[in-house]
Amino acid sequence: KDERLIQFSNRYFYNNSLITFPSSTTNSEGRGVHLVYTENGIWDRGRSRTNMVEAKRVAELVVEQFKKYPERSLGVASMNASQKEAIENALDELISNKPELQALINDKERPEPFFIKSLENVQGDERDTIIICVGYAKTPTGSLSLNFGPLNSEGGWRRLNVLVTRAKWQTFLVTSLRSGELGGINTANKGAIMLRNYIEYVEQGGKLPPDPVTATNDVTNDFEDSIAMSLRDRGLIVDEQVGASEYRIDLAIRDPRDINRYVMAVECDGATYHHTRTARDRDVLRQQVLESQGWKIYRVWSTDWFRDRDEALKRLLFAFEIAKKSPIEESVQATPVRQEEVKQTELMDKDMEPKTTTGVHEGKYKPGVPYQKYSSNNKNLKELENKNYTAQLTRAIANI
Repeated sequence: KDERLIQFSNRYFYNNSLITFPSSTTNSEGRGVHLVYTENGIWDRGRSRTNMVEAKRVAELVVEQFKKYPERSLGVASMNASQKEAIENALDELISNKPELQALINDKERPEPFFIKSLENVQGDERDTIIICVGYAKTPTGSLSLNFGPLNSEGGWRRLNVLVTRAKWQTFLVTSLRSGELGGINTANKGAIMLRNYIEYVEQGGKLPPDPVTATNDVTNDFEDSIAMSLRDRGLIVDEQVGASEYRIDLAIRDPRDINRYVMAVECDGATYHHTRTARDRDVLRQQVLESQGWKIYRVWSTDWFRDRDEALKRLLFAFEIAKKSPIEESVQATPVRQEEVKQTELMDKDMEPKTTTGVHEGKYKPGVPYQKYSSNNKNLKELENKNYTAQLTRAIANI
């Protein structure tokens, strides 16, 4: 009945191969996807393995929906069996003195009877309204485990795909987690990644994020490489020539809070800028398109960079700090970061001398000292020309 109920799976599981039809209304009353955030939800991990705040809220939603739409069918799905039992107990307590609701909920003669099931047991059970209870949350001590039960197992994403496509009219997602809290999920854990993406999708009211950007093999110039190196010297992960829409972004800085997102794009007046046919395309249309995709843009002019690199870098880093203050949900989804990039950043943080947030790295020698020939016992210096050896090359230059 509503495209928002299927378009998440169509994008993430079926590569947009399904033919869907847009809804005839933008009204979300009684249809679409809805977030029910329980801010004080606690996951009792070591004992009952339940989230009682969410269980009680689910019970309240069941009563609300049966009162509002008594003719509609309804189902509840939890992420694990213990939370399912907690929901059943909360609902029994809530309707203990409401016989009319008991009759509706316990009516097995309905074409589609009410159910409460755990994730493993939800298969072909379609209902008009589905309430999904995540359950998992921070513990009473404030720690957050990224173990999501069946979703962490092999093929757990398939169970989630089934779960989020069971509703015919509307889906409620009851959760104590926000997508921004799940940035540390292992990128190889597809089930958990899809749960994070689905929470984000519902947070946005059923609006899909822009298509993921992709790294390209486009050639960079010395100007762009110089900026990228200066940012990497400060422990940032920077991708060059990133594809977004039909344009290429010169430099994209990954968000330190979640390295699978880009927090800011750095535009240079390099090849991409000068190859654009008109000034309007360069200065207006290009930035409008990228900003519509969620990018925060900062431009570095080559004249500023070569005239006063310290000041240009200072302004760039200041813009980065401002962008980093925005909610993490506003960062652009990126392709999963390569592990070698993470390792290079860690090596640089460990091995390189601490740097200030302004200015370029100062050499060992004062102005006027003649250059000295550098010798090394490393017989594989050719390897340092490979971009995958950026950290090693940086250390070699520092030694010089």
